[in-house]
Amino acid sequence: MREILVSIDFSENSKNAFFYALELAAVINSTIRVVNVVHPKAKAGYTYPVKSFEEEVDERKKQLNEFVNQSIHTGFSNTLTLTNIKQEVLQGFAVEEIVKLSESEKVDLIVMGRTGAGGALNKLFGSVSSNVAEKSKCPVLLVPQNIEFKEFGEMMYASDFENSSNKALEKIAELAAAFTAKVHLVHVQPEQTNTDFQLEELIFEQIVREKAPWVETKYVTVWDVDIWHGLHVYAVDHNIDVMVLVKPKRNFWDNFWHKSVSNEIINKSVLPILILPV
Repeated sequence: MREILVSIDFSENSKNAFFYALELAAVINSTIRVVNVVHPKAKAGYTYPVKSFEEEVDERKKQLNEFVNQSIHTGFSNTLTLTNIKQEVLQGFAVEEIVKLSESEKVDLIVMGRTGAGGALNKLFGSVSSNVAEKSKCPVLLVPQNIEFKEFGEMMYASDFENSSNKALEKIAELAAAFTAKVHLVHVQPEQTNTDFQLEELIFEQIVREKAPWVETKYVTVWDVDIWHGLHVYAVDHNIDVMVLVKPKRNFWDNFWHKSVSNEIINKSVLPILILPV
């Protein structure tokens, strides 16, 4: 990976995501682009902004620079230096600006806190991070609150079969190779059926053999009426370090992401979640 983009709004969760990204970048030898988006503000009853954009940008640049310097000097990364970190302040709406950046060929991964500024844990993932994850053109890593970085030794790909693609499977193999991680390809089924997942497994095996033959793989079917409960229990039982999801089609995303996932399980989750575009 060449560049990791981290969105910072100076909330505690976004700060934690930045520290996590620092350690991740040091392991996989990537540069980091730290982005803060200035939302235009206007004073009630007036037709002009409270502050000029230039003033707001200057203040944010100073705040961002102080934050980055402090993070480096407090030992969150022993290998990254300021020369590996780019800083950028943009004007606009956070989701729109971050999604635009995701279309750049230079950005390989976006790292975000699971909730953004003003986000409450009872709102699934927070509006900014969830919207970016849904619309992004590149992979998005959602980092839970207060988690410390740990290398990805055990990766769990939560597969629903229908939304898998060779591109997504190749990205999983690439990440597993970077960390020499074991990949658990897990299907959760509500009842025992004759659904055949062998084709997906064969495709993934071929990709692994071609791109990273040293990567160990495991294929598992879990029987559970609640998809997220099945994934959560498997992750705990097998010491999973990161969960990987392929971003599904819009209708499936709504059903899977909003209806089947309970706030309780998300709030208790200690796993980073990597979401891949199809």
